[in-house]
Amino acid sequence: MKKLTLTFAMLSLLAFGAFLYAGPEQISSGKEMKQVMQSVPPPCPSWTGFYIGVFGGYKRGDADVDTRFTGDDLFVTSVPADGAVVTSRLSPDFGTDGLEAGGIIGFNYQLHSNWIFGLEASGGKLWLRDSDVSARFIGPDSGDEYHTSTSFDTNYLFTVGPRIGYAF
Repeated sequence: MKKLTLTFAMLSLLAFGAFLYAGPEQISSGKEMKQVMQSVPPPCPSWTGFYIGVFGGYKRGDADVDTRFTGDDLFVTSVPADGAVVTSRLSPDFGTDGLEAGGIIGFNYQLHSNWIFGLEASGGKLWLRDSDVSARFIGPDSGDEYHTSTSFDTNYLFTVGPRIGYAF
């Protein structure tokens, strides 16, 4: 047993001495170490260029109506048999809603500092209509009868606008 322990101690010292003596170029497993180049991150995507698209939606429109004749809103809802004038003040609000469909086109230009400038145009067909208000009006001084009606109709909407932004 003493011989086995002494042999093990001698081999350990020999291995440790060889390790201390050998430089890094001497310790090699036979495979050469390759240098790994760090990959460059891909560049940010550019926002420069044209774009085109379509859109659809739902719109709600409101229009206030206020008609004034000599400072008062006088509307006749009926003329009784005795000829008396029945008047009432009328200032209705139109509220209408409907669908919208259209297209969009634009161009962006991105500077090297990530600032983006552009121009965009859009246009759409609207289905917004309302024509519910009509009445008769008797002139307070002349007694003349007038018929009035009011309608609200929006068919198209076009917009053009500049664009500015910053890409992170």
